[in-house]
Amino acid sequence: MAELKDQVSKIAESARRQEEIGQGLAKRQLVFQDQSQLYQRQIEQLTATVDSALRQVGKEVDRLSRAAADITLDSHRLSANIQQAARTISEAADRLTGASRA
Repeated sequence: MAELKDQVSKIAESARRQEEIGQGLAKRQLVFQDQSQLYQRQIEQLTATVDSALRQVGKEVDRLSRAAADITLDSHRLSANIQQAARTISEAADRLTGASRA
């Protein structure tokens, strides 16, 4: 009978330890779940921040691209005006040279 009582006691002690282990694992699982949710929120915030920054960069690139196109057009206009002025000056010089010979 004492042997049976000892066996029951060992089984009860083993069950108690398994229950403690199960409770410990459940607590760890909750901690990991909380950490996972925290990391997920941080990832979402970081993603939103990066997306916002990329949109801003895209807007700035578009703005700079338009400015570069405007500068290119202005430089072509200026070049055409300089060429026209050079032709006008050359024609005027030719007329003055021709008038002074006559």
